[in-house]
Amino acid sequence: MAKKAAEAGTDDSPAPELTYEQARAELGEVVQRLEAGGITLEESLTLWERGEALAAICQNWLDGARARLDAARAATEAD
Repeated sequence: MAKKAAEAGTDDSPAPELTYEQARAELGEVVQRLEAGGITLEESLTLWERGEALAAICQNWLDGARARLDAARAATEAD
C-alpha cells in the first residue's frame, strides 16, 4: 500500500532513492499544481505534505554537499 502511495506521489515519507534533481523537479510540479488551484482542500493538503517531504529531501542533499565541501576544505587546509 505504501508503495502505491509513493508511486502516486502522496507518501509523506522522504524517498531516499530520489536524487536532488528529481526531488527539486517534483517539488516544482507540486508548487505548480498548488498555484493552479482547482483542486479540493484534501488534494491541496496532500500536495502540501508531499512538497514538505520533497523540500526535506532537497535540504538533506544540500546539507550533505555542504558537509563534503567543508571536509574537503579542511583536508586542503590541513595539508
